[in-house]
Amino acid sequence: MKIVSGFSVKFFFFKLNLRLLFFLIFKYGLGSRFKVKKKEIQRFKEQFTIDKSFYKYVKHNNQVYINCNIPAIPFSNFFERILNLATLSQDNPLSNLAIVQIGFTKKCPLNCEHCYEGKILNQPEVLTLEEHKQIVAKLQKNGVPMIQFGGGEPLNRFNDLIEVLKSADKSSDFWIYSSGYGLTIEKANQLKKVGLTGVSVSLDHYLEAEHNKFRRNDKSFKFAIEAIKNAQNAGLLTTMTICVTKSFCSLENLAAYHQLALELKVPFVQLMEPRATGNYEGQNVQLNPEQFKIMEDFYISRNTEKQFKHFPIIQYTGYQQRVKSCGGAGKRYIYIDTDGYTMACPFCQSRKSHFLNGTLLEDIKSLKGEGCELLNKK
Repeated sequence: MKIVSGFSVKFFFFKLNLRLLFFLIFKYGLGSRFKVKKKEIQRFKEQFTIDKSFYKYVKHNNQVYINCNIPAIPFSNFFERILNLATLSQDNPLSNLAIVQIGFTKKCPLNCEHCYEGKILNQPEVLTLEEHKQIVAKLQKNGVPMIQFGGGEPLNRFNDLIEVLKSADKSSDFWIYSSGYGLTIEKANQLKKVGLTGVSVSLDHYLEAEHNKFRRNDKSFKFAIEAIKNAQNAGLLTTMTICVTKSFCSLENLAAYHQLALELKVPFVQLMEPRATGNYEGQNVQLNPEQFKIMEDFYISRNTEKQFKHFPIIQYTGYQQRVKSCGGAGKRYIYIDTDGYTMACPFCQSRKSHFLNGTLLEDIKSLKGEGCELLNKK
């Protein structure tokens, strides 16, 4: 794994953009449709850039990753899929989805302070192994390039996870969102063998005692660090994901956390904002404007400034939501909850119908119209 910056990044995207132009010219000629599609793709690209540019990427197994929520570039049928993602088709909005996250299990050995599934943890499972296979097959049939498994703790259904990955084809990247609990080197190797791309490990502080307090388990920090190392040794990509609370949000804390990620050789750090759902329901946990500014300045400086060029890439969707627009709510992302129902995301928890046997296309159109619950309140 290598973090690449500078001229190499510019040259890579120059070549990619040139190939994209040839693709569009071959498909549409040089008329008005070419210009429209080119603008739509440019707007889509800007959802993932700072000042319309990419500054770093990760090279892993001879593939390029620009952040932890985008599959390896170029992925299968890359230009056709980029076109689908950018144009937001009304005929088949499922083809517009860049990422789908699946609540793979209700089970979890922890009960973390911020858990958005806190109310349903450790209740009986609803989705069967076969239903999970059907969900993944339906997503892949419609060209979804990235599928993520969350929960609960997805490793609690390890055998089912292995079987689902075995049944999938290689057209999508697969990630799991995990506390790290139980990710041994043997399990990491098995997951890699059946097609897992990466593991996003929740690590909510750089200090062991503070993380354990947040996760309500005195061994949680140890499990997370071991999981990162085991995933890396198995050849999996890794992300450190943190819920940045009001008490944590300072430049000093963010810098120390980023330094820990560098020392652990983690290529991506994902900053999440606390939301008043699950265990946080009814609480005033949202960051204030000054804290948003700290987060945004940190995100931009750490991704663009030369002195941080070898540091892990920071992913911060909250910035993109406020500056541009929310990519969730059916636009390019949906969440399938642990009962199999379609939702805008894990935090906007208004359910639609069942993903497998409901009114999916109508649901996605409805989600797009409703938008993000948090942004709508502002």
